[in-house]
Amino acid sequence: MLNVNEVLRLPARQFVELLVYKRMEPFREFRADFRAAQIVTMVYNMAVAVKDRKKVDYFMPKWGEQEAKPRKQSWQEQLAILKVLAITNNAAPEARE
Repeated sequence: MLNVNEVLRLPARQFVELLVYKRMEPFREFRADFRAAQIVTMVYNMAVAVKDRKKVDYFMPKWGEQEAKPRKQSWQEQLAILKVLAITNNAAPEARE
């Protein structure tokens, strides 16, 4: 990925090629992030109790926001993650113990 200074130093021909490419293959990372978050939300919500279900926003990356200190996961959250891994790998959670 080019930064602004690199783009400013591009010859005109390469700059135009970059614009044409962008029109042909638009960079829509937000959409890709949203689709991935939808899939993760669906899989996660299938593996947890109704009261523990999350919305799509919970799984969306928070680009540009001030980084928060990572919080410690509860054992219930860790168990939910392990259940999701077990389901996605076609194994019963009891088989993983």
